[in-house]
Amino acid sequence: MEKKTPSPRTPKGRYPKGTSGNPSGRPPGSRNKSTLLLLAPLEQAADSLVQRAIAMALDGSVPALRLCIERLFPPCKDRTVQIDLPQTKTARDRSAALSAVIDAIADGQLTPAEGESMANILATDKELATAGDVEYRLERLEEHNFGHHQSEPEPGDIAQQLRPGHNAEDHALELQNEKQQAL
Repeated sequence: MEKKTPSPRTPKGRYPKGTSGNPSGRPPGSRNKSTLLLLAPLEQAADSLVQRAIAMALDGSVPALRLCIERLFPPCKDRTVQIDLPQTKTARDRSAALSAVIDAIADGQLTPAEGESMANILATDKELATAGDVEYRLERLEEHNFGHHQSEPEPGDIAQQLRPGHNAEDHALELQNEKQQAL
């Protein structure tokens, strides 16, 4: 009796993402047979078509001229940008990096669009650093204030802690006193 291998399909009969019924699949970059049949005559006449388009463009045909120019000078894409930026570990560093980007725009090393992209990257870096700092501080505060409790504080307890004029040490002492009075 032949042993069945477990099906990679889900209970609904579908394949999970990244898996198919044909693991070898179609090779990347392969073309349909119909596409190949349509391209064959064009490839044979490619030289004469290019020469004709150039001749039409030289004779003043605007569409032919546009076609030739678009092929000679494709639309510009992002280029690699090289400017010296300081490390961005602190807010002061990020400010210096943004100043360097602005200076590079003013000096013509960067286009305004490139500078805007770099400024957005620096802003994202700042947001991530701020979020990490807030998370770290919150963990430290919770560890300091509530580390000796077995359960998380009630929402009202946190609100009491955040009253103006109250600091973490005063709150910890109040909790300790309440605990001793309860005994």
